[in-house]
Amino acid sequence: EDLQELKVILMDSLASELEGTSAGGLLPSLFQGVYQNQIVVDPCDALPDGFTRNLADEVFTDVFVQVSGAHSLEAALRAKVTFDNLSGANQWACDEAGGVKVDANKGVSFKRLPQLLSFTLMRFEMNWMADPPTRTKIVDDMAFPLELDMAPFTRGLRADGSEIAAARADTGIVAAPCVGMLYDLSAVVVHEGGAYGG
Repeated sequence: EDLQELKVILMDSLASELEGTSAGGLLPSLFQGVYQNQIVVDPCDALPDGFTRNLADEVFTDVFVQVSGAHSLEAALRAKVTFDNLSGANQWACDEAGGVKVDANKGVSFKRLPQLLSFTLMRFEMNWMADPPTRTKIVDDMAFPLELDMAPFTRGLRADGSEIAAARADTGIVAAPCVGMLYDLSAVVVHEGGAYGG
């Protein structure tokens, strides 16, 4: 087991031991956050005010970030909250516009942050084109700040780095960013070994 898998097993075991006690909600309150998945349509002929569709929220206890192409944790987080542009042949069929295909942006941002934030670096890549497929460990350096402000990552970004403004949501409520939080670095665990074990 790697450390992230061990953490999941430990948390599940602790949660079952605490269930039904006064401390039953302790672990979720400390470690669980929520991702917000959205499709944002910019103002257009079909929707002059634009539109935001909030898709299913996802609960997380670890934030998985890609190491490839990121020189720092902040760069990896920016990549995580950079929305995909749905345009051209990949336009979104918008029910609110009568099924008309429109340009949109789809992605994830942080809706709620936990008190204790844990990151897992995706340091392994699969080459499915190799015969047989091979797994490679990415050994690029990555910088970690001693203090991390998560506020910039509570909003989706465009590929050019500009913020995606959420339009009127499907609930009719204007989406508001969650309150930013500062985190202090308390530990870094380094995997020793290669792509197939360590």
